[in-house]
Amino acid sequence: MMNLHILHTALSHEGLRMYFSKPYGLELLLVLHSAEAAGADNGIDDTFDTIRFNKPRRAAFSSFIQQLELNGHVLKRPSEFKASKSVLRLSDGVSIALKGFLGTNSFS
Repeated sequence: MMNLHILHTALSHEGLRMYFSKPYGLELLLVLHSAEAAGADNGIDDTFDTIRFNKPRRAAFSSFIQQLELNGHVLKRPSEFKASKSVLRLSDGVSIALKGFLGTNSFS
């Protein structure tokens, strides 16, 4: 059950706090989490197209992804299928914190 303490604990993690700073941040977290679990080949454009609620402008989204990458909260990896594409993945720290927030792991 979600309560304020769980939210405050989640927001104590710098990476989650950065994602939650945008209206579409929780959806972005869940999209990236799902894409990784499915082994999806999701680049910036694919991820942007998946966002449905509080969708930002494309340039603002790209800028936010760049900020997340600079702060180590999202990783860009080369695609296994297309040489010119980078796949987006949550950093290990953000992934662990998100699992704790979702109740599938403890915060660390």
